[in-house]
Parts: sequence; structure tokens; C-alpha cells
Amino acid sequence: MTGEEKGSGVFSKPKKTPDPFSLSVMADENVKHQLAAIVYADVSGYSRLTQADEIGTHRQLSASLDLIADRIRNSGGTVVHYAGDAVLARFQSVVAATHCAIGIQNAIRALCAEVEEEKRLLFRIGINLGEVIVDRNDIYGDGVNVAARLESLADAGGICISESVFQQVQGKLDARFDDIGGQKLKNIEHPVHAYRVVSRPDASNRGEDSSDELLRLSRFSRIAGPETKEAVADVFTRSEPPSIMILPFRNLGGNADQDALVDGFRLAIQSSLVKLPGMFLINAPAVERYRHQDVTAIRAGNEVGVRYVLDGAVQMAGDRVRVTIQLTDAPAAQIIWAERYDRVVDDIFEIQDEITTEVAVALDVKLIADESSLVWWDNLPSRKARELVLRGLSHMYMGNETGNAVARKIFEELTQMLPDSPQALALSAYTNWLSVMRGWSKEPAQAMERATALAEKAIERGDPDGFGRIVLASVRLLQRRHDEALALSESATSVRISCPLAKAVYSNVLHFNGHHVQAIENAKRAVKHSRIYPPWMAAVLAASYRDSGQIASSITVANECLRIDPQSLDGHVLLCTDYSLSSSAHEAQRVAREILRTHPSFRISAYLETQPYKDSKTLENIAGALRAAGLPE
Repeated sequence: MTGEEKGSGVFSKPKKTPDPFSLSVMADENVKHQLAAIVYADVSGYSRLTQADEIGTHRQLSASLDLIADRIRNSGGTVVHYAGDAVLARFQSVVAATHCAIGIQNAIRALCAEVEEEKRLLFRIGINLGEVIVDRNDIYGDGVNVAARLESLADAGGICISESVFQQVQGKLDARFDDIGGQKLKNIEHPVHAYRVVSRPDASNRGEDSSDELLRLSRFSRIAGPETKEAVADVFTRSEPPSIMILPFRNLGGNADQDALVDGFRLAIQSSLVKLPGMFLINAPAVERYRHQDVTAIRAGNEVGVRYVLDGAVQMAGDRVRVTIQLTDAPAAQIIWAERYDRVVDDIFEIQDEITTEVAVALDVKLIADESSLVWWDNLPSRKARELVLRGLSHMYMGNETGNAVARKIFEELTQMLPDSPQALALSAYTNWLSVMRGWSKEPAQAMERATALAEKAIERGDPDGFGRIVLASVRLLQRRHDEALALSESATSVRISCPLAKAVYSNVLHFNGHHVQAIENAKRAVKHSRIYPPWMAAVLAASYRDSGQIASSITVANECLRIDPQSLDGHVLLCTDYSLSSSAHEAQRVAREILRTHPSFRISAYLETQPYKDSKTLENIAGALRAAGLPE
């Protein structure tokens, strides 16, 4: 957007008025100067877009500004100022600022990919490294002026940087830089040598690959309207604590039989980190897509949207094990900690503890008070038992029927070996419970009975990982023992502080207990910690919105559930009841027909038996909505 197009504001540049970027610096000893990387982003042709489609353009702008601010915060920057359709930010790292800007442009293109080309809202970005005046939580001076002027030299959807930035980032980013020579900028005394940033084709593709979340966000909330936006916009907002993901470790031993052990090694570290407060830990299944990809930590971190990435390799030979590990700050493109361990195989579990501690220190995360061992190997004294845990975890996290069946057999062997180990009991309980919940068990009643007994025994033995409480809370909920389920699920979240499963189970129990506001907040946290989340988590959030009376929000999230799994019965029932409760009879009947097409045996009475509400009135409302839509009793 040009200066003539802008309205009034701090960054306005209307005709025949003084240029607010031309600031005279007073010689005042109290004025604070800092060297900073300044990023200035502005919409190209905003007035034209607004005239063509005021509401649609505003919604795109709102979504884009949220996205930009989100990316800036997650990359270590600070949003200093908004002015209409412009954003001013500063960074301590020039590399981080430029990398962030490239990611923003890729993400914005993905966000508006489904919008008609002539209505797409694109930004131009200027970046400068210079001295600024910091005053009243804002920044001023020529450093800011140059960044704003460079923005006007960028193409729509492009980036223009100064020579000072180029000198810092060349060779450090996957982009090329087109030299456009010295540029005479308005109200800047001397010409500024400038470069246009051009992402390499492979980098651009990666940006598009990373847009799954953003495309989902576009359909899920931003373009849908104000109530919808409120429903889910903050679900994808990055949290303030350090965010980290752990990539699948590489097996360098050449022995495929060791794959499960190597993967279990990574999952054991994940199980330790999940217990640390003050950390945003990405759920293990969310990174499964990288298992067979040759991906860098920087690329993976920026695709998923986390600050830190832990990756490593394990090599076993005879009785020796070598582990190499590194922790990368993805936005800054820097390795902040790396280590190599060369030990006997029996020490592999001590290495896990050491890595967990080192990561916590590197991220300045406090360890759990008075806990000498973060990993719960004390009750798994033998090497054989520990190997069974690692193998079982690897299969369990596959998330499918075959993997769960293999894991269940492994954990049954473990419980026979160590009948009093709370970890063995809890893990075995979990696989039995999951087989029932997913409809995999041929004898669900027996499997649920076994899950209950194992979970109760795990809790009696201390349940240090919280798995036992997660399973038993779910069982108690189905048994309509609501208060017990609530206490157990809440207790599990206090142990598994960064665990999306614990948060989602707690949210589900809260919802069926009638605590819908708390359920919504915890379901949002579960989704944020999962990033790539299962449809049932979205279903919990949609149901909580519906039962709290926020029908429009529930419709949006129910559609997201169906986007993930088009055959989801929960998603269809939620959508059907939403439309029925909102007096959209035609839409409710349409969804009802789809339910009977995909689930011909559906009956309202059978469905209600699976819904363990504490308040029978809620069940009556759901039943009435389903009847009104034409579904059979």
C-alpha cells in the first residue's frame, strides 16, 4: 500500500503533510538507543481491496495480522506497533528477522490460496539493521525510516532488505538475493544499497508444505465470521513458554531390529519432558510424518511452528552405544546445544536422564522439585524390562490397530516379568483401553475390565507417569462415576503437565460433568499441544461449544472434525444437532441423511448410551435435536 493510500495514523504518509518517519533525534542523554533488526510489513493495494470487498478484506487482514504477530513472537521478535494494515517489529537477530519474514510471506500466500486472485491480500516487507530510539514502548529514528522505505521497493508478497541486513544473512538462509543497487529513499539523506529476497523453489515448496495448519485455519475460523473466529483463532496461537518438538532419532547401527529401541529411546525422553512445567511440548504423533523424510531441524521446526527442535542419532554395536544429540533454535537457524555420548548399553537409560536435564537447562525450564530422576526407570531394574518398554512405546505410538496389538502383547510380557511395576501396569492398561475406545477389541467387555484392574493397580503402585489415572478416569466416566473421573483426570494433568492426551481427557470429563467453559479451555490447550491432532479432540471441543450454547463455534469445529475424518460419527452427530438447535432444519436433515448413509444402524437410543452426561437435561436436548432432524429412535 502506498503512502497516498493510507489513512491517518502513526505510519500514515498522506499528501502535503509532514512525514512522521522523518524524526529529529533530540540530544537527550535519557534517550535510549539500541541496534535492532527492524521489520516493517504493509499491505499492497489495501484501499483497492477494501473498495472491492470491505468485509472480506477486513477478515483477511485480521487473519493475516494475527498470523504475522504469531510468527514474530515465535521467532523471538517483538511487535512494536500496528497502524491500520501495517506492522512494525524488531528483532535482536537479523537472521531470525529475515527467516521470519520469509516464513510470513509463504504462510500468507497459503492463507489466501483459496481466495480469488484479485481479492488476495498480500504484504510487502522491508527489513533494515540499524540504530533505533526506544521510547514509550515504541521505536523511532532512521533505522525505522529505512525499513519502511524499503518495504515500498518490495513486490507484493515480497521482501526487500538493506545492505546491512544482506551482510549478516548471506549464506545463512535458503534464499537468493537480487541486488537492486543504491536506492534514493524519501527523506533519507544517503542512498541505501538494497536487495530483493527471493526464496529458492525448494524453500517455497516447503513453505507451502508447512501451510496445512494455515489452510485449516483459513477454513476453520478466519473467513467464517466473528463468532467463528473467536471460537478457534486462539487455538493455534503459539504459547509463551519454550516450544519444542523431538524428531524421530536415526538408527545408524544398520540393524533394523534396533529400530524400535532407537525410537523408544526418543519416546522415553519425550515422556520425561512431558512432566516439566513451563514447556510447550509437541505431541509425539504430530512429528510422525518426518520419520521417513530427510528433513533438517530448521525446516521441521518452522513447518510445525515451534522454536526448538531436538534431533539425534543412535548407533549400537555390541555392548556399546553412541548417541549424538543436538538442540536447534529453528527460527534463528542456530544449534544451541550439542553433545555426544559413548557408553556401554546398560547406561543408555542414564543418557536419557542426562539429555532431559540438559534440554531443560538449555531452555531455562525448571525441573520438577525434589525429583532426582526425571525418567521413571527405577521400577524397571533390568535391561530386558527397559528394552520392552522402549519397544512397546514405539509400537503404541504408531496409533493404529496393529501397532496397539503388538504393544499390548509386549506390555503384557512386561507385567508378567514385573507384576508390581506401575509403569508396566499403566502401559498395559492403556493399550487395553485404547483397543476398546477405537473398536479394535473383539471382547470389549473383558478388555475394559482388564484395563480397569490394571489401572487401579498402577495407581496403587504410585502411577508416576499418570497413564493409570488417564485410563481409570475414562473408565469411571463411562461408569457414570463422574466425581471420581474428574478427580483422576485433573490429577493426571498435574503430572503430565505438557501432555495433550491428559488435557484432552480432562476436557472430555469436564464436558460430561457440565463444566463447559473449563472444558473448552482445556480442549484448546490439547489441540495446541498436538498441532496434528486426532478428530476426537476436535469433537470434544465442538461438543463443549454446543452444550455451552455457542452453536456457531460448534459448527465450525464439527466441520474441522469431519475434515480430518469425513466418516466420523461424532462429527456428523455434532453437526446435525448444531443445525437442529440453530433452527436450520434443512441442513440438519441433510446431515441426518449422511449419518444414515455412513452408519445405517444408527439409533438415537444407542447413541445416547455412549454419552455419559451427568445432567440428564443435556441428553434430552440432544435427543430432541436428533429427532427433529429425522433420525430414528
